[in-house]
Amino acid sequence: MIAGATLAAQRCPGQEQGHRARRSTLANEVSDAELMRRYSAGEAAAFDEIVRRYQSPLFRFLKRCCGSSEDAVDLVQETFVHVFRAACRYDPERSFRTWIFTIARRLALDHAESCAQRQRGELHRPAHGRPTRRGEGEDPEGALPDPFADLDSGVNVARAVAAREAVDRLAEGVSALPGEYREIFLLRYEEDLELQEIADILGISVGAAKVRLHRARERLRELLGSSLETE
Repeated sequence: MIAGATLAAQRCPGQEQGHRARRSTLANEVSDAELMRRYSAGEAAAFDEIVRRYQSPLFRFLKRCCGSSEDAVDLVQETFVHVFRAACRYDPERSFRTWIFTIARRLALDHAESCAQRQRGELHRPAHGRPTRRGEGEDPEGALPDPFADLDSGVNVARAVAAREAVDRLAEGVSALPGEYREIFLLRYEEDLELQEIADILGISVGAAKVRLHRARERLRELLGSSLETE
């Protein structure tokens, strides 16, 4: 995405074949911490594998946090730039997943603050035309997965429509949550992080994370007007 495409373009066919073989081995056997150690030692393929593992989870998280696919792509790129520059300072005793999501979250918060400042400044300017909602007209990539996308044409259409509506309703409810509730809900239920990892990312205790997650679920129940079954 950042380093991967550039490096690949500079390799000759024999180098690229060897690179693919190393990448296959990395994908199957090596931990994130070991990848960072190898990258710091000069193995470019290790960083390519880090990008491959984390670009989709980061995009999902950032897309749902900021509401824009375009902004999410930029923030993912910026996250990997930070990882690239700070690789030599990474502590292998710390969870890499926690570290990279902490970087992404901080960038998302900075982005949100910058947007808020611009919007406050634009209040003093004359508006032209109809304002658009954030995310309006965008490619829905990064939304919650379609629960019936892989079913054939023989499925019960009514059930499929109901499932789609339920997913859309849940996505709308999550998007309507306050920022601190939305991010903890996404980290727990979309990215499947443990409470300790979430607490580390948010800079709070596990107990505080439990309370915040509980409040997020309660608020979502209120928004949806029905019970929410999540564990």
